[in-house]
This record gives sequence, C-alpha cells and structure tokens, in this order.
Amino acid sequence: DLPADPHSPVRYSSWPESEAHLVSLLVEHAPVHIIFGFSQGAMAAALLLAAVRKGGPAGLVVPRPPVAAVLVAGGLPRDVALAEMLREVGRVGGFREVEVLCVVGEVDRIVPMER
Repeated sequence: DLPADPHSPVRYSSWPESEAHLVSLLVEHAPVHIIFGFSQGAMAAALLLAAVRKGGPAGLVVPRPPVAAVLVAGGLPRDVALAEMLREVGRVGGFREVEVLCVVGEVDRIVPMER
C-alpha cells in the first residue's frame, strides 16, 4: 500500500525482479540503442541505466548498453535507497557515456522540479 502523501518515501519491494526482467530484455533484444520512459517509466529507465552501468543484477551483463535515453516527466524514485543509488552513479560519472534528454514541466503537480 502506498502512503496517502504522494511525496512520502516508500520501498519498492519488487524492483529487483523488475530490474532483472528489464536487463534480460536488453540482452535479448540487443543492441538497444535508446530507451524511453514516461513518468514512473522514466524513473525505471534511469534505474535501468544505472544497473547496466554497475554491471547489471545477478551477473547479467548487457554487451552493448543503451547509449541514449529520453526521460519524460520523471524524477527521483520515492524509494530512498534507489534514489541514493542513482545519485551515487551520477557522482562517480557512471552516466558519462549516455546521452540523456530529460523533459520536465515547470508546473507538474505530481513530480515537482526539485525532485
């Protein structure tokens, strides 16, 4: 169950399974050059790029990771650990090899600009 406040932290308990499935799709359909995500899909796409840059879950290696992403109306995950993992990958330069177009709205009521 999600809290009533759409901005309060939560734990994404099923993310490891989702991540493994998405990475397996990248491997199966390689090469995937660009990934696109909207809203929560934008968050999932960013997490997927981070997972691929860190070597993938459960030893899955993507031989030719995506080189670009289009992320629309996304933001940092509400899961604090996953949000910190994205920040950390960014701090160590893990996204340098990926061209990213982020499209955000200044008056988005769901995902404020600071997120």
